[in-house]
Amino acid sequence: MLKKYLAVIALGLVCLFPVQASGSHAKDKVVKQKKPSVELQGYCPVAYYKMNKAVMGKPEFKVTYQGKTYQFVKKMAIEIFKKDPEAFLPVDLGNCIVCKIKSAKEVVGDPEVFSIYKKKLYFFATKKQKEMFDAKPESFVGPHAGHNHGGSHSH
Repeated sequence: MLKKYLAVIALGLVCLFPVQASGSHAKDKVVKQKKPSVELQGYCPVAYYKMNKAVMGKPEFKVTYQGKTYQFVKKMAIEIFKKDPEAFLPVDLGNCIVCKIKSAKEVVGDPEVFSIYKKKLYFFATKKQKEMFDAKPESFVGPHAGHNHGGSHSH
């Protein structure tokens, strides 16, 4: 009788814990789905050029361009962006150009680690890559850079 009782308890515990674990995973998935819905991790693409710094956009100032949503610091930034959206988007979809050239790897750039060179916005994986780029940008731009969301830009 005791063995049967313990078996029922063990079975109950086995059934209980996977339900709790899958419940917590379901929560994680919901959180993960919300974050990528805004491009540039929420930073304002216009602020890089107008303020020369990474500034978090506000959810109330957002625009969808080519199926991607961007946030802005204020309404005026939206109007500026709408005039020429491609001019404000980072080169190579925001991937680190130094990683691409040096190691042939697609590495997502950090929107807080950036440079503007010849009116183009570049993101870098780390400050080290930014320093390498800033020291000799001409070795990283040219035919390897300038692919910006399928558009072509003259340098």
